Amino acid sequence: MAFKPQDQSDIRYNNTMMILNIIKNSNGIARSTLAQITGMSATSMTRIVNELLELNLVHETTLSSGGVGRKSILLEINDLAFYTLGIDFAETDISLCIMDFTGKILCKESIPRPLNAAQDISSLIHTLYCTYLNLMGRNSLDTQLMAAVGVGAVGSIDREHGIIIHEEITHTYNIPIRQLIEDQFHLPTFIDNDIKCAIIAENLLGAAHRCDDVVMLSFGRGVGSAIINRGKMMRGHANTAGEIGHTIVDFSDGQLCICGRRGCLSAYLMEESILEQARKSDPKIQTIGNIVACYQQNIPWAVSLVDRITNYIVIAINNAINFLNPRNLILGGKLLNDYPLLYQISLDKYNASVTYSTFRPTVRIIPSKLKHDGVCICPGCSRKTYAQNDQNAQRIYHRTITIRCLRFFWCQMFLAYRCFYKLIWYFFRIDISIFLSAQQKLQISLQADLELFSSHFHTNCLLQSTRKAFCQ
Repeated sequence: MAFKPQDQSDIRYNNTMMILNIIKNSNGIARSTLAQITGMSATSMTRIVNELLELNLVHETTLSSGGVGRKSILLEINDLAFYTLGIDFAETDISLCIMDFTGKILCKESIPRPLNAAQDISSLIHTLYCTYLNLMGRNSLDTQLMAAVGVGAVGSIDREHGIIIHEEITHTYNIPIRQLIEDQFHLPTFIDNDIKCAIIAENLLGAAHRCDDVVMLSFGRGVGSAIINRGKMMRGHANTAGEIGHTIVDFSDGQLCICGRRGCLSAYLMEESILEQARKSDPKIQTIGNIVACYQQNIPWAVSLVDRITNYIVIAINNAINFLNPRNLILGGKLLNDYPLLYQISLDKYNASVTYSTFRPTVRIIPSKLKHDGVCICPGCSRKTYAQNDQNAQRIYHRTITIRCLRFFWCQMFLAYRCFYKLIWYFFRIDISIFLSAQQKLQISLQADLELFSSHFHTNCLLQSTRKAFCQ
């Protein structure tokens, strides 16, 4: 496999992200320690740190060393450099959460999802905007520091164009969700599939922190999965890789799935399907929690139904492990997050069913750590650097480069006048020692301006490469 060679902007971007992550994961770090960890020269490291300081992503703190000598100046992440907004379009409600630069949730709120959301999507977006403003106001947060919006939605997502190709809950097509949100919120907006958002959040802050080989199975209204292999999201041609819920598990007169086919795994684990089966035995059943309560009372129909549910969950686990052979498998979704008993029964069944000894030590099965917040957290984490760059890049870059260009132009004009006076000296032998002295000062000033101009030019390259990286 051929790899594209890195140019100077790529190297600077990677070095900047490395330094930013080291500062983020440390509880204050000195520049000298930072240089030792990275192995970079003091000049390069200082230049990158100064850029992060100018972007307000990090700040300096003074801490006594505890010994003899000067106090150490430590670098720390500026948690409140800006905020990001995450929106989770779930099956029954819509959650909004506001996060700081580190991905910590500052506040959140959920609103019921209207049944006619598909028919009146513009009204729904306006309701979300009003909820967002109320949430910011109640928590005394400055809306000027809001940098971007991230959306996780159920269904097939065209993340490049910000379109929900097919919304499985309402069976609607081609919803331009990004454009609608940007028009209402006036903020850059990103959208992705909800399970892919959840696995990114788990990989950044949750159960699979810093793991580069992860598969997540989510059991909610249906069954979904997402795959991270060698640190990269596996998306497939149409961003639909991981739709394990629409694999066929029953070829003989299977149940009808929302996709229109029969026998899909999701058809047997959908909440509506489970409740429909339970109400055949007890019409009073309203929730999955009622079924679990009946199971704990050893009511026969509930024991049989829970056994059937967990059997299909084990089928999904077994198929994912055998097909993908992941190092880490995260089990989440509303069905398992809200009812840990189902998680434990499924895990026990899987462990009892493994016959190949080589599979037992190769996979680590873990529950979701972030649970319902994962979809909201992901956009804030994965887009935060881009969002801040998008907010500050134009202001800092144009201001600085304009000043430097004007100074550079003035220096060139001064050199032109110097040439003119040199011609006068050639013809009239005029003593212009004063101009020669000015020439030396000019060369020093010009060299400094050229270095500053080059530094800010590379800063802009860094910001542009960051923007491209987070748009991928």
